[in-house]
Amino acid sequence: MTAEDDVVDGEIRVADAQGVLPRLGLELHGRTVTGAALGAQPRAAGRDRGYGPMVNFCAAHGFVVIQPTHLDATFLGLREVDDPDAPLYLKSRAEDLRQIVDHLGDIERTVPGLAGRLDAGRIAAVGHSAGGHAVGLISGQTITDTSGGSTVGAVDGRFGARVMIAAPGRGEDLNGPAAQPYATLTTTNFDGMTPKVLIVVGEKDWHPFFSDRQDWQAIPTPRLPRRRLDWRFSTRPIDAVLPASTAPIGRVESK
Repeated sequence: MTAEDDVVDGEIRVADAQGVLPRLGLELHGRTVTGAALGAQPRAAGRDRGYGPMVNFCAAHGFVVIQPTHLDATFLGLREVDDPDAPLYLKSRAEDLRQIVDHLGDIERTVPGLAGRLDAGRIAAVGHSAGGHAVGLISGQTITDTSGGSTVGAVDGRFGARVMIAAPGRGEDLNGPAAQPYATLTTTNFDGMTPKVLIVVGEKDWHPFFSDRQDWQAIPTPRLPRRRLDWRFSTRPIDAVLPASTAPIGRVESK
C-alpha cells in the first residue's frame, strides 16, 4: 500500500491509499480523511471525490472517513463486463464495507498520522443511493444473487450507526424502466432489517425511471417502526416537527 497526505483548509488531512482491499486482481483505491479534532470514529462512506463537502464536514467534527472505491467506479471500466454482479456490483459493495472493518488495523498502520486515533468500537456506515443500498445489506436488508439464487445480506453487528440516504426502496415496487438493467434491485427485501437505521429522503427525491411510487425510497417496509423528522430551510432557525409528540427529536438551523 502507498499513501500520500495533504492538508485541506488547514484542518482536514487526506490520505489516498491503494492495495488494502485487492479484489479480482485489481488494486482498489481508497481515501481516508481525518480532521484536526479527532476522537476518532471510523466511518465508511461513499465515492472518492463527489462527496467532498460531506466528508470534510464529518472529518472536521471528529470522524475518520474511509471512502472505498467500489467496482462500479467508471475509471475501473467494469460496468459493462460479463459479471453477474455488474453493473452496480451490489453484492461486492457490501463486502467492501465488511473488509474495511476487517482491515482497520492495516489502514491505521498505513495512513500517516492515524495510528492510535481510531475507535474501532464506534463505527458508522453512511451511503447514498447504491451506497445506501450497501449499508442496507450490512443491516439485514437482502437481495437475491441472480447468478446462483442465494440470499445476500445480513446484519453486521460491528456497525453501531447506519445511514441510508436516498437508497433504493422495496424490490417489488421497482416497476420503472430501471427494473431491466438493474434486475437485482427487484429482489430487495427489508424484512430482516432489525438494527436502527436513519433513512434520509428528500420530499421530491423521486424519478419514474425507478418506480411509480413517489415514496418508493422513503418507505422500505411498512413493518419498520418509523419516526418522521420534517424540516424546512429558512432565514430563521426552526424546530423539527415530530408528529404526535410534544418532544421534537431534532433541530435544524440554516444560516
